[in-house]
Amino acid sequence: MHDEDLDFRIQEVSVESGSALAEKSVGQLDVRKRTGALLLGIRRSTGHPLEPNPPDELIVPEGSVLIALGTQAELDR
Repeated sequence: MHDEDLDFRIQEVSVESGSALAEKSVGQLDVRKRTGALLLGIRRSTGHPLEPNPPDELIVPEGSVLIALGTQAELDR
């Protein structure tokens, strides 16, 4: 399916040391409410598998990568 009006992207967001995202739970991040983007998954560190649909209680460690879906404006927030 291709629709020229839809401008959704999938983006990786690195959680660096000292990031405001680090060491908080997925529920605390509340990505959907804060940005409108959808958190698809997390890879906790290099070599670890992608964990789709992470639970709210999962703590996001430094060095992890979040995978999100949204418009460019949502992903930039």
